[in-house]
Amino acid sequence: MEWSDLLVSIGWALLQASFTIFSFLCLMGAVQHKPLKKKYAWLRYFYGPLLFVSWGAMLLTPAISAYRLFSVAEESLVWLPALKMFSYWWVAFGVFCILLLVDERLRA
Repeated sequence: MEWSDLLVSIGWALLQASFTIFSFLCLMGAVQHKPLKKKYAWLRYFYGPLLFVSWGAMLLTPAISAYRLFSVAEESLVWLPALKMFSYWWVAFGVFCILLLVDERLRA
């Protein structure tokens, strides 16, 4: 392994660690203290678990992405599996943000 590969691996691990920390902070955005309107109360059984699953995906995909990069790092860096997992994080983040917007609308 060359020094450039080592530095790229360390940089990728630090990027994924920062996205994991950001995922923890996103959970704070999901905490709401205002109750839902009565006519929308049944929706919490639908979007509540979906919100939790999307947050869980946001939490796990950086670790999987770093693992996918390091699992093949003996020979050379293969970016496609790691970038694919990183794109899954962005999808989970988009779903999480949409569900937070829906939650905000239902409580307003």
